[in-house]
Amino acid sequence: MKIFIPRHIEWWLFNMNVQIWPLNVTMVQLFILAWGLGLTLAVWNSLVKNWVDKIVSMILVSPIFIIFCIIAFFKFSELKLIPFLAKMIRTYFFDETKKFQVNFKRIDPLEVKIKKMKSNEPQQIIEVKKSTMEKEKLDKLKTFL
Repeated sequence: MKIFIPRHIEWWLFNMNVQIWPLNVTMVQLFILAWGLGLTLAVWNSLVKNWVDKIVSMILVSPIFIIFCIIAFFKFSELKLIPFLAKMIRTYFFDETKKFQVNFKRIDPLEVKIKKMKSNEPQQIIEVKKSTMEKEKLDKLKTFL
């Protein structure tokens, strides 16, 4: 017996959305935020027990919670963090272009077309004729004028 799951349904109940005033948060994002908040609280609690001021310990553990918030709400062109990282690894490491011949000059197709067009044009031959007139003929012409 085959089970058909439509493509638009992801992760069954984990894709369920919870409306938290301006935000629409999924269950996975809530789990990530809960883990981050739990880790932050554990680090903060250990700092406070070791006689560190509460404000200073809050400043020290805030980057941990910010990192978990970035992980939870990361979306780049409809990709979550893990698929985005997988795509970047595939693009820049696995699909690296292979160069087999690098030491030869590539022929520019535009130059080839220009040379073909020039070779098909008829050559124009320009001949410069020297006009030589004798002095006697010029004198005869002057008499008519």
